[in-house]
Amino acid sequence: VTITGREKGVIIVNGVNYYAHEIEAAVEEIGGVTPSFTAAFAVRAAGAETDELAIAFHCVDDSDNALPTLLGRIRSAVVERAGLAPRFLLPVAQHQIPKTDIGKIQRPALSRRFSSNGFSDVVQRIERLTRGSETLPSWFYRISWQKRRPVQHRPLGANAAVVVVNADRALSAALHDLAAKRLGVP
Repeated sequence: VTITGREKGVIIVNGVNYYAHEIEAAVEEIGGVTPSFTAAFAVRAAGAETDELAIAFHCVDDSDNALPTLLGRIRSAVVERAGLAPRFLLPVAQHQIPKTDIGKIQRPALSRRFSSNGFSDVVQRIERLTRGSETLPSWFYRISWQKRRPVQHRPLGANAAVVVVNADRALSAALHDLAAKRLGVP
């Protein structure tokens, strides 16, 4: 038995299916993005529990001045159309988007390249360009660990109101009976 077929362009993030072609269409509608040179694919960081969205695309002007605005427009369009914010936006040259002989984009090849740090220079460039708009500067926050003070438990008085939210009626009844017995209330 031989089973043949085509890998579907589905990206699953937090259990929700997103179709790569729909995301790609949203990106390609933006002025400045070269049509048919956009690829949406899944990537997973080491230790992560779910995939994240990466989008590789070719743009007409990838200068440091023009790119931040274009990235913002792409991010907004994808969120609006698909309801998912891309984790990585990767402006690349046309030849860096692999295609088959008939012109189909090879998303798995892009995902493998990303996993082997093949886009690290692009990711670093985008981080540098967008640091002001999408990353909190280091002076804005600092991690500070503080020892937690112990909680002071006070005994409940006879007039105290206690609410028990529980779907298990037997457990709720047992808690009620125990509290009533300890407080000396019927």
